[in-house]
Amino acid sequence: GSQEYGKRAGTLNVPAIVSMAIALKESVDNMRKESEKILSLRNRLINELLIIPHSYLNGSRENRLPNNVNIRFDDVEGETLVQMLSARGIMLSSGSACSERKSEASHVLRAIGLTDKQANESIRISLSHENTIDEIDYIVSNIKECVTALRDMVKEMY
Repeated sequence: GSQEYGKRAGTLNVPAIVSMAIALKESVDNMRKESEKILSLRNRLINELLIIPHSYLNGSRENRLPNNVNIRFDDVEGETLVQMLSARGIMLSSGSACSERKSEASHVLRAIGLTDKQANESIRISLSHENTIDEIDYIVSNIKECVTALRDMVKEMY
């Protein structure tokens, strides 16, 4: 048919269009409140993780997305830490979301001045409005335990 300027035959899906408009309005109306909640959780996570000796926040503390934490721990292989935490039900990443399967150091982390070693010691944690303070505390506790265990293993090897 010639509907939709010859690109698609049929009638417009009015219920889907209305539903999408309602969902968009709801998202926009809740955006500020949800961003503030995520920001609060992110800041708590950063503050608690930076208590771990030889831990460093990658990037600016202020100029970053509210749901993003990218942090590194000296002498801790990021991918090994990710695997240990995964076994504890904590899902995070040692690479960017768009290049998860690459084994090379993140070009973004290298661009902000990290060495390949430092980039490979990094993990990325993404948060959402569905996260809770209890979950943040669980993540922090488990990261502290795993980082300590991994550093102890390295000490024993040398």
